[in-house]
Amino acid sequence: MMRTIGSKEIFAIEMEITTVKPYLMGKLCLWIGGVRVGTFDDEVMLLTIKSSLDSFLNEFDEIKNPEFTRMTDEDLFSLMYSDDFDNSPYLLHLGESFDDFSFFAFTAEDEVHFVWKLQDKPYFSYPNYPEGVIHKKVKIKEIAEVIQNVDLWKP
Repeated sequence: MMRTIGSKEIFAIEMEITTVKPYLMGKLCLWIGGVRVGTFDDEVMLLTIKSSLDSFLNEFDEIKNPEFTRMTDEDLFSLMYSDDFDNSPYLLHLGESFDDFSFFAFTAEDEVHFVWKLQDKPYFSYPNYPEGVIHKKVKIKEIAEVIQNVDLWKP
């Protein structure tokens, strides 16, 4: 059964648990500002993604960069993936469900800025997916409430 925690129009985790033992497995996508990121066509270890999201919550100060807000989305995306910029603090690694996306985040004031783009040649199909660079802002407290929701991670 598919479950959604949060608001798809703001920030949500949508997931389905498919296997409990030996590992908690399932399908998981994020919804950011009404746009889905990830695929339900791939099964992932859910507690690995939870661990990545928990780490993300603890790194907001490390990815603070208000200067990025003055850049166009395309310029910011180009900078992030240029050879002479250390993008490692900003990249989001959330598992196989997200491999078709170039996906990063930074904070400014009380918001997380998510910036992503569907790869030019994705492995999975994403009919009618928005083209180009997508940039959505979400209040830090909204993200924390969703990720810390204990019921989401229970079988």
